[in-house]
Amino acid sequence: MNTTQDTRKNAAGFSITECTRCGNTGNFGPQSIDAGRCFGCNGSGWKMTPKAAKAYKAYQAALDASTASTAAEAKVGDRVKLGGANTTYRWITIASIGANLNAGCITITDTKGNSTGLPATMKIQNFTQATDAPRIADYAV
Repeated sequence: MNTTQDTRKNAAGFSITECTRCGNTGNFGPQSIDAGRCFGCNGSGWKMTPKAAKAYKAYQAALDASTASTAAEAKVGDRVKLGGANTTYRWITIASIGANLNAGCITITDTKGNSTGLPATMKIQNFTQATDAPRIADYAV
């Protein structure tokens, strides 16, 4: 068995290592259970090192504590937190914003092409505009 592991950085700059559960394949177990996806690495073949996972959790907590603004104040390029009610929370980067002034709504499209309609007065967490927003470089290990 290989005792040395390849350690790299993910897109956010946090240290990741090969998943030892699935042998870096992303698959583990029968295909009848979630298409055989490894739950140790969520199917990627990579997982954060324990130190990086702790730092990432602290970074996420700092993001969650950052200042809220209204959806109407958001600008293209801003990183905002959306979700709640029947969906999970997620951070997105705004690629475009459309307005329906008659309905008082805006449509935010993220960099992956997903669109979300929001009331213009809805409070959202805006990482980019928040003066108290954490810098990822302060947390990445």
